[in-house]
Amino acid sequence: MENTASGVRSWLLATVDFAFAFLGVAAVAYPTLSLVASLVGSPFLRALAPILTFVLAFGASYPYVAGDWSLGRLGEFLFVAVAGALAWGALVAGVVLALDLATDPGDPAPIATAWTLALATAYVVVYWQERQLFR
Repeated sequence: MENTASGVRSWLLATVDFAFAFLGVAAVAYPTLSLVASLVGSPFLRALAPILTFVLAFGASYPYVAGDWSLGRLGEFLFVAVAGALAWGALVAGVVLALDLATDPGDPAPIATAWTLALATAYVVVYWQERQLFR
């Protein structure tokens, strides 16, 4: 009975890890793929973005469950990416306003710029400099 309980517990913990990894990867992949589709201007790619996000998040979740990739680092990456998106978004908006750049309200270029800078900042802080934010 004890062996069955530990097996079920192990399976449940792996499932929770998979769900967190799936959501974390999807939280990075979906905005990225949607912005790429918007920049390209292809309605086909825009419609394909959710499917590609699902496939990418499903496949990329495996190393977090069975491999040596850390869910904690993924969480830190997401935290820094969201904070960076807010900061870089404000900075990009300020530059657009200060330089009086003519942009269409639906133009994805400023948002894509801020998101790209946010992902680069998150990578540098979490993986390159190996900062531990929450440990």
